[in-house]
Amino acid sequence: MSRRFAYATLCAGDDLGYVQGALALRQALLDFGSPHDFLVLVDRGVPPARRMLLTRAGCRVVDVAPIVGAGVEAAAELCPWFRGVFDKLRLFELTEYDRILFLDSDVLLLRALDDLFERPGFVAAPDASRCDEFNSGLFVCEPSAETARRLQSLAADGHAWDGGDQSLLNQAFHNWSEQPADARLPFDYNRQSGRVPANPAERESLAAVHFYGTTKPWEELPDESLFGRPFAPETLGDEFERSVAPLLESWRDAAARGWERAALGSSATHDESAKPAEDGLRLATAVLDASQLAPALALAASLDEVMPGRRPIALTPPSLPGDVVDTLRRAGFEVTPRPWIVAPSEAHPTDDGGAVALSCLRLHLWRLEARRVLYLAPTVLALDDVADLAGRPSFAAAPRGQRPDMPGSRVLVLEPSATAFDALAEVAARGGRTFEACLHEVFGDWYQRPPAARLPQGDAFEIESFVYLRHTTLLQTLRADGRLRLLDVAPFVFERRWLVVPHPAVSADQCLDTRCIDLESPLAMAALEPTAREIVLDQQACDPLWARAAWRRVWNACRRRLDLDALGLFPPPPPT
Repeated sequence: MSRRFAYATLCAGDDLGYVQGALALRQALLDFGSPHDFLVLVDRGVPPARRMLLTRAGCRVVDVAPIVGAGVEAAAELCPWFRGVFDKLRLFELTEYDRILFLDSDVLLLRALDDLFERPGFVAAPDASRCDEFNSGLFVCEPSAETARRLQSLAADGHAWDGGDQSLLNQAFHNWSEQPADARLPFDYNRQSGRVPANPAERESLAAVHFYGTTKPWEELPDESLFGRPFAPETLGDEFERSVAPLLESWRDAAARGWERAALGSSATHDESAKPAEDGLRLATAVLDASQLAPALALAASLDEVMPGRRPIALTPPSLPGDVVDTLRRAGFEVTPRPWIVAPSEAHPTDDGGAVALSCLRLHLWRLEARRVLYLAPTVLALDDVADLAGRPSFAAAPRGQRPDMPGSRVLVLEPSATAFDALAEVAARGGRTFEACLHEVFGDWYQRPPAARLPQGDAFEIESFVYLRHTTLLQTLRADGRLRLLDVAPFVFERRWLVVPHPAVSADQCLDTRCIDLESPLAMAALEPTAREIVLDQQACDPLWARAAWRRVWNACRRRLDLDALGLFPPPPPT
């Protein structure tokens, strides 16, 4: 007997936009020639006329009863805009289908995904904010009455810490990140619309784009859109004070202790024969310019508090001023000068020969004498002992925020190796590639490697991406569960937003500053410190409006096919 597959989406409540989204999904599947059923789960809030329209478009409309319970109500109070999303859990009751591919209504399909039905288990792509978990806007599952009961019990009992279905599904399928590569789709299967590459060649691999966390494609962009509004801490209100400010305060306190250590001198300063611990793990950072001195001192102070007795290495370039080197030694670092791998004169032309050459100096990590090296960017704050990372494979990293299926460069576990160094140095010698770009080329298979190669997000928590996404409930959850061990407070450029890490004399409530940077301006780039320029160069150029235009084209084809203008139900399309 042949197996039965279906696509599905959810329309909950009286929001007409999600009906538009469902119709656009149906249109895309027709355009791609998929033969499978398209299910639209609807609750009692969807008016009869809209159900009839969905049926006329070729959808199979499935009435679902709401998921209820104290936990659902608590989630609705936390995030009222997610009300109704738990109804998608009824999907698992549709056991007449062998496999169902669920899509949120705000997803733009760019090709048919029929091949995903053949993949075993629970299949999904990583989330852009919780990078070591999946995003629930696109997944493939096997309906099961037992799974349906388990999910509904989780929802009713109040396990949705994010106010929606995603945290609940990740609890139910908690081993997703440990599954074989077939179950872990690349980010291009569920890419955030604001992170669509500007380069057309880089868009060719896109399968689906998701408008989560942004204005929906059927809505007008507000005058002050997400693409131009600078971040300000007051937009988080009390959540900033409860979640983010205490962590920045911890960094400030560590930096103050670091300055004090440097002023007094460290007992380890003159102990040049300091040996690695019995586990063979050496702690290392790289201080590439004077602007990284204060963060490096904070890192050293935090490591001394949670992992006492381990003297960290500081790789330094030939250009680092002598007084900075002396301060690092007084603070307890084993300063390790290294020659250029890429000479500044041969670096990226838009970089004035600075940031790329400095960035690639970190490749010397693979030439250190140690069984394992734990590299921490100087902007990382250690909140707990992480000596257990010595047991990781020869290369382990946490996901990077902008591309969760690629390794970040702020926290790394590595085994020094001449072979790996030569491969990385060969990539760097081609010119124009930062340290992170070299990692992506040499360790491009990282996402397909065994689970131990992928560090949990609590071991490389990037505070800026969560501040930007207003995802402070995650931050609170990680802290409450004791899973927040390494905190990265790096300055960053993230869709034209800039977080400044100040001198420790600056109070915690002044730690956030906003600068709008013209990334195309050589003068603006030259005004940034080398560390900031490197972060800019590591960002993938994005076109946040491309997906909106693509969705409009699909919607206009749907309007014409169903003659929707005659109904007067939907507003006329705005100018492109």
